[in-house]
Amino acid sequence: MQPLPYQQTSGFSPTAVINRSQTKQVPGHEKIRDAVRAWSAVDNQDVVATLIVNEYREQGGGTIDFPDDVSRARQKLFRFLDNKFDSEKYRNNVRELTPAILAVLPLEYRGLPG
Repeated sequence: MQPLPYQQTSGFSPTAVINRSQTKQVPGHEKIRDAVRAWSAVDNQDVVATLIVNEYREQGGGTIDFPDDVSRARQKLFRFLDNKFDSEKYRNNVRELTPAILAVLPLEYRGLPG
């Protein structure tokens, strides 16, 4: 019996797979959510929400109005991040919050796989 080369049996083509000239993209909603969730599991949701909301306000805020009460601000932030109803508005809110989140997100949570 004669062995067949790997390419003939699997359909694998040896062409270049990696495009090295790809532009670096901003992390997606899921990556942001996963990073913030991992961080909040260690440092408490109230602490994380307070840091993110304060940074968002310091950067000039925008269209999102967070309540002064920490627990309500936390609920609102994590509702946006979890996006259980697959809302485009919530995704836009996370995009708007991304610069503030990245400004305060500890380095150890920036490289989460996903």
